[in-house]
Amino acid sequence: ALSLAADYMYFPAQRMERFYATAGLAAQNTKIQTSSPVGDVSDNKTAFAWAVGGGWQFSDLLGAELRYTSSHPKFDGGTFKADALNLGVTFKF
Repeated sequence: ALSLAADYMYFPAQRMERFYATAGLAAQNTKIQTSSPVGDVSDNKTAFAWAVGGGWQFSDLLGAELRYTSSHPKFDGGTFKADALNLGVTFKF
């Protein structure tokens, strides 16, 4: 999946340090492909996505974030649930 997103980060301490909460909205493009003896199928759709999560800033430059992202694009065969739990490293520059 490929996304174009905008996030809001909330720092309870009112400065960019320690714990923060984040929420975001995105346009997410999801591609599915399958192969079988009968033939191959490939399709992609763009759908609305949302995300919530939290993070921890270890220093002014480095942090870690855990985020849940959800998108449900509709394909010809039905709705596909593109939900994910992501763990990432953040770097501020």
